[in-house]
Amino acid sequence: EAFIAGLLHDIGVLILDGCLTTEFEEIISLTTEGRLPLIKAEERVLGFNHTVVGKMLAEKWNFPPLLVEVLRYHHRPFQNKSYWATAALVFSADNLAQEAGVGFLEGYDAGPDFKSKVWEWLGLKPQDKEVIFQQLKQEMKRAVDFLDLASTR
Repeated sequence: EAFIAGLLHDIGVLILDGCLTTEFEEIISLTTEGRLPLIKAEERVLGFNHTVVGKMLAEKWNFPPLLVEVLRYHHRPFQNKSYWATAALVFSADNLAQEAGVGFLEGYDAGPDFKSKVWEWLGLKPQDKEVIFQQLKQEMKRAVDFLDLASTR
């Protein structure tokens, strides 16, 4: 379930981008030019954020409660009492990927408070980050190679 949650955690972003194109362009502008976190930019422009949209979609599709709650709380995992561990894992992976340059928001930073809390919770030291980034880069290369191979058939 954590893997599926990781794949689907930003589905609300896709919905916002597809359905509210003009507003989403403003959100991205605030995020990149104003250096506002995505959640804050969405809330400023729309009055809600992609996690609410993701939760609504997950409920509509009758996803299990864990997925519904992780989609809702993946940016604020410690606010969810039932599924905080999975939500924290998804947010940690998302932040590590963003920090490694994987994703659509350049220079995203979850902030030092969250990072220290997550590193402690995961039992990792800050120097472990480089090993994780190396593994991530290797996995990304394998995925790109696989997709290149699949597209030539």
